Amino acid sequence: MATELKVLQVSLEDRPGALADVAGAIAAAGINVEAVLAYSVGGQTEAHLAFVDGEAARSALEGAGHRVAGERNAFVVQMEDRVGALAELTQRLAGAGVNLSLTHLATNNRLLLSADDEGTLRSLV
Repeated sequence: MATELKVLQVSLEDRPGALADVAGAIAAAGINVEAVLAYSVGGQTEAHLAFVDGEAARSALEGAGHRVAGERNAFVVQMEDRVGALAELTQRLAGAGVNLSLTHLATNNRLLLSADDEGTLRSLV
């Protein structure tokens, strides 16, 4: 069984403390970050943060002056910690024609997945 989350994308200046500012705004609102993936490209940092309550997270971020550049639904899948587990799941999704648009292995062997075909992804995880 998969847990559905809302992933918010926030574009940040590529500087020390930028992600800390975002994390602080979320923490101040009492919201837990379920997963985060952040990477820098060309002087910008793109942060993808996953939440159970995306609306509350968006409100906290925007209230602190951060612009949410995008959002998507994603699903956290509990995976076995063994060789081939990722291969089996991604092969099953590919066989159903699901093109993953975001994949991130989160803590405790939880895999965060997002795809354009959200309905098929939901039915398979």
